[in-house]
Amino acid sequence: MSAAAPSYSHESLNELSDYFHAAPIGLHITEADGTIKTTNLAELELLGYRDSPGDYIGRHAGEFHSDDIGEMFDSVMSGKPVAEHEATLVRKDGS
Repeated sequence: MSAAAPSYSHESLNELSDYFHAAPIGLHITEADGTIKTTNLAELELLGYRDSPGDYIGRHAGEFHSDDIGEMFDSVMSGKPVAEHEATLVRKDGS
């Protein structure tokens, strides 16, 4: 028997959204297949997509990594933490 998903108040969800979008570090949320569903301003600025978020959101997260993210992605999908994983990202200008 699996545990029921926790329920959160509308206010709590709004607070989490505020933290996500105001975070000083780059964050994104992906679909199960790795497609970027949403991101925050810090990540858009970090990768050079601030003025063109549509060029970033909707693409596979692996397109922005210069390293293989297969192991990290598998960990995330199995519920394992990835806090110790370093990632090298590629900016819009290729740097």
